[in-house]
Amino acid sequence: MQYPDILGLPWREAEVMLKNAGAAYRSNLTRPTRDFFKTDEELLYVIRAKSGEDGILEITLAGRLANS
Repeated sequence: MQYPDILGLPWREAEVMLKNAGAAYRSNLTRPTRDFFKTDEELLYVIRAKSGEDGILEITLAGRLANS
């Protein structure tokens, strides 16, 4: 299946595009190992999207850097 190009988009926007395309997907959230740079987990962005072996799009999300 051809998926829409969602890399770098805000998750809210990307999720709408995936649902409109009828794409099967699963998402997971990544976090920094240290909390030196605070992140805003309310504003998630797509940082990785790849097709899994089962044909489901695997999406990795990360929070935007918080204002300091």
